[in-house]
Parts: sequence; C-alpha cells; structure tokens
Amino acid sequence: MRLAVAWLLASKTCLAVQTGSFLELQSLWTKPAWSQQDGGTVCAPVGLADLLRLQALVGEVAQLLRLAKARWLLSHGSLLGAWLHHGPVPWDEEADILLFAEDFQRLLAVLGAEDWLAQSRRVSTPGSSFQIYEGTPVGALRYDVHEHRDQVGLWLATAVTFRLHSGARDDPVQLDAFLAKANGSHAWTDSAVLPLPLLLPPRRLRFFDWLLPAPQAPRRVLELWYGPKFAARRKCALRGRSSSCLHRLWRPATP
Repeated sequence: MRLAVAWLLASKTCLAVQTGSFLELQSLWTKPAWSQQDGGTVCAPVGLADLLRLQALVGEVAQLLRLAKARWLLSHGSLLGAWLHHGPVPWDEEADILLFAEDFQRLLAVLGAEDWLAQSRRVSTPGSSFQIYEGTPVGALRYDVHEHRDQVGLWLATAVTFRLHSGARDDPVQLDAFLAKANGSHAWTDSAVLPLPLLLPPRRLRFFDWLLPAPQAPRRVLELWYGPKFAARRKCALRGRSSSCLHRLWRPATP
C-alpha cells in the first residue's frame, strides 16, 4: 500500500511538461512532416497531442518500474527512434521496452497481477492464439497482460500493454513491455534471438527529455530485429485505428 501511495504522489510530478520540452516536441512533430517509403507509402506524423501523451505515458511507466525495482531496456521501435531520432519515431505513437523474466515478475507483482494467466481468456486467431487479462487500472495507468503462442502451442511473446487511464482501452497511444527469456548466453524476444552481450550491460540513449536504459549495442540489436537496412524501415500506423492483430480481433468488455 505504501508503495502504491508513493507512486501515485510521484506520478503527479512526472506528468508535468515543461515549456522547453514542449518546444522540442513541437520540432520533432513538424520535422520531418512526411516520410516516403519505397513504393509510395507515406507515413503521417503523430499528432502533437498524442506525442505529449506518449511522453506522459513513458514517464508514468518508468516511475512504476523504478518503484518495482525492475530493470528494463528500450526495445523495438523505441530503440529505433532513440538511435535515429533521439526520441520516438515521428510516425509511431507506441513505445516499446524489454524486461528479463525476474524484472517482468517484479512488474507483475507491483501490478498485483502475478496470477493473471488463471484469470485470462483465450482468443484464437488464424495460425495462433493468445491469452489476455484486463488489469484493474493502477493510478494513471490501465493495462492488459497478454501471451501469444503459435498453432502448436510454442511461445511467441508475452507483454504488458500500458495506456493512460484517461484514454480509451484501445487507445493507439500505448507502451508494450515485452518479456525476454534468457538462458545465460542469449535472450529470446518476440521477434529475434539476441546474444546477451549485445544487451548488457545497458547504456543510455536519449528519448524525449530523458537518458533511458538501452541495449549495449543498439545498432547490432536493431539489425537483428529489423535487418541491415533498419534505418530505412517504415511501419506506418493507420491514424484512428490499430492495425495489430490483437486489436482487430479482441474487443474489450469495457470501454
């Protein structure tokens, strides 16, 4: 209880956005305004309001992880953004982080969701399935825990997806905290197997106004996740809707 109260008090200050930060975000939002992909696909930049909400969400989750004493690393699109843009990818309203098993359990503990799997429901998709648990909102955050497996039951991914409590449950502004399973030499993530020396010890990269923990070798990790041409990669979101399998097939029970 004292931990939860301390986090709620600290989170009030974490949401404050200073004038200098606003100006920097405005610059990030307007430059570049468009990004052209081979074949003519255009990525629209995230709106400034959503960019500010994403910053608030990252701050809230970072504070929660700090109080849980859970270590984490920037990952996936957020690592790509930090490496190339010193912030989020301008057209991506999602953030991504990675936690090893012990720290993932600490996160579940502070959320009171250690037994989430027993309370989850199963959703089948073509060629795979996932279990999902709708968590009780905690402070300024709402969250879901979900685990994905292929058609023969092999593990694909486990993650906690956070959104601001003030937004809708299917709000596209979200943060995915992915589980990484390690065996002493490698870490298995949702989309790549990574040698541990590429991840640890962590280094710091700029993301918004912060220097956040990131993999030791960002470029090599990004190559394993996205291929050698990761700098040219474009993953355009559809504004106002989610293109993910999870959100196409799962309709929440509550608004």
